[in-house]
Amino acid sequence: MYLGLFVTWFLIGFWHGGKWNYIWGSGLYYWLLIILADLMAPVLQKAVRILKINTACWSWKFFQRVRTALLFTFGLSFFRAESIQAGIALWKSAFSVNNIWVLFDSSLYSLGLDRQDFSVLIYALIILFVAEHYKNRFDLRKKLGEQNYLFRLVVVLFMVLGVVIFCKYGANYVASAFIYEQF
Repeated sequence: MYLGLFVTWFLIGFWHGGKWNYIWGSGLYYWLLIILADLMAPVLQKAVRILKINTACWSWKFFQRVRTALLFTFGLSFFRAESIQAGIALWKSAFSVNNIWVLFDSSLYSLGLDRQDFSVLIYALIILFVAEHYKNRFDLRKKLGEQNYLFRLVVVLFMVLGVVIFCKYGANYVASAFIYEQF
């Protein structure tokens, strides 16, 4: 099983690009995470039992989501870096700034995202959190299907309009700058 997963994830990394940062960052890194999760499953189950962790509660699910997001983001940083050394340097530089005000003084805009991009990010996160909240309470698709046709049409039009507006990204957006253009 591990060999089959290795071949699969190696090919996934190779498909993204022939360089090692792609093979490692979008392939073998995730293979390693899957293997470690499988090997460590008995240890985790024992820790859950000893520490009496309630795996059915919201905080456990939140922990799992945050853990997954952090591990995924960590892998993406090596996918985007030119080499493993550049990925390590990226993470060192991410934690070397001891100035919390960079989050509030607009200096983040010098890193490639402008005010419009941050607005899109914030709105998208709000939409995701609201949808997730309501998804757990009732079936959104079913509730929308029970509404009048005109209301459903307006909701769909707003969603399409949102995609059109949020996908534009302003005057500096270059459609050809998509990640796969270099392959």
